[in-house]
Amino acid sequence: MRYYLTFKAEDYYYKCSMVFFIQFLIVTFIGYSALTPNKAGEPNDGLCWVKPDGYKIILRVLCAYLFHVQNYDDVCDAFRRLKFIKNNPHMIENKYLGIAFTISMYQFWATFLCEIVNIMFLTRQDELTDIIMNYVAFASVSQLDNVYCSSVRMNVA
Repeated sequence: MRYYLTFKAEDYYYKCSMVFFIQFLIVTFIGYSALTPNKAGEPNDGLCWVKPDGYKIILRVLCAYLFHVQNYDDVCDAFRRLKFIKNNPHMIENKYLGIAFTISMYQFWATFLCEIVNIMFLTRQDELTDIIMNYVAFASVSQLDNVYCSSVRMNVA
């Protein structure tokens, strides 16, 4: 059996690339703003490491764990696809092998980068509400690619 991709493959690739770069830029800008000092030489938004008390440590660990569990499937899917491409290149048309590889890498790196920046922010928040709000914000950013995928599935069906 061979997987034949339709004439829409280039369009899907373009749209996946756009979603990845939007997601990548959002996370990069957020991470950059946290790491660069403001004009006075102080960290922006008070984003220095904050020694937490018991409540904050528990909430940080819970938010980091929930974020990881929420995004674990995306990383697993990306690795499964990469393994499939490596073990079965004959099942995909040659001109689409690069597209399949690139989209799998997009999925992995977007999720990985979101998780790293999320952890960076979780360790730099002083208020419980800030920890929750940043968790929710990063969870939304990490799901941008899933929004596109679900809309494509609805259009194909």
